[in-house]
Amino acid sequence: MGNNDKSQTPKTPTAKSGSGDPPAEHYMSPPAPLLALFQTHASFLLLGHENPDGDAVGSALALGHMLRGMGKQVSVAFPTPPPDWWAHMPGAEMVTEQPLQAPDVAISLDCDDISRLDHLTDAYLQAPYRTEIDHHTSARCSCEVCYIDPEASAVGVLIHRILTAMHRPLTPEIATCIYWAIATDTGFFRFANTNAEALRVSAQCVAAGAHAHGIARATVGSRPLAHLILKGRALADLKQYLDGRVLLTVVSMQDFAAAGANRTHAEGIIDDIRLAPDVDVYVLFKAAGANDCWQVSLRSGVIDCAELARRFGGGGHAQAAGFSLDGTLADGRRHLLDALADVLPKQTDE
Repeated sequence: MGNNDKSQTPKTPTAKSGSGDPPAEHYMSPPAPLLALFQTHASFLLLGHENPDGDAVGSALALGHMLRGMGKQVSVAFPTPPPDWWAHMPGAEMVTEQPLQAPDVAISLDCDDISRLDHLTDAYLQAPYRTEIDHHTSARCSCEVCYIDPEASAVGVLIHRILTAMHRPLTPEIATCIYWAIATDTGFFRFANTNAEALRVSAQCVAAGAHAHGIARATVGSRPLAHLILKGRALADLKQYLDGRVLLTVVSMQDFAAAGANRTHAEGIIDDIRLAPDVDVYVLFKAAGANDCWQVSLRSGVIDCAELARRFGGGGHAQAAGFSLDGTLADGRRHLLDALADVLPKQTDE
């Protein structure tokens, strides 16, 4: 199987627009070979990336609910534990540290490269049928059946398209998981990837039983004390670089230890940093343990974060991406700042 994305279908209109109506939305429909896998096979292993976020978890559980409703055997696994709040999602019991052995189909979700499956990569590659469902601009397809649409605001949107194409009901459980996926990946509808489809699907999910306030409260409306202490240390260490165009901070192993925090408590800190105005690029370095490499998060509306992250073996979206770095903080910071100096648009005097 090659890297060509053979099973992606061309974008087709999903609605007609009349005089005075907004332009018709166009999006990539689920490929027929993908839908055939769901129809013809009995057991499925759904996998998400390391350090899974709400989109990875919500999408996997939503798809798991759909497949269970079709009488399929399903298990869900992630290389590292999801954030604490994932346990509130319906279907959390599908997630296991001992994934289904020898499934008919293995599916990678929200994972732009299968290397991000870490120790679950072999379980994915050993399945007789494999497929990938993703929306990253940096996605690298490793199999013949792929459903990748970088214009989708979240993988949760793609699951909704699949559900519609399969003529399956939007149950309260599926609606909750899809809403969770879309809301978290759009920053609860604050980020630039919030589009009409995301809002429409989210509204349908609320109508079907997703509790928007409860999801917001569980995800961003309540934070463990360890997260708040860790965020305080990160904000206190903010530094400006490249004439103030880059805002960067670090949460080190010592910061995690002082806060009594683990890796999941660092979720969302980068999005607090990006609240600072008049900055082109926001950067967070974090390492939770002595044996951890540096995890680097990038946010920007000025440069293509995914393209920059690919230079360091990472990936993501144009406005939000990340990568890992071995070595010292000083070296990693210097290499990143050198790269940023190359890609930042030149400033002109007004």
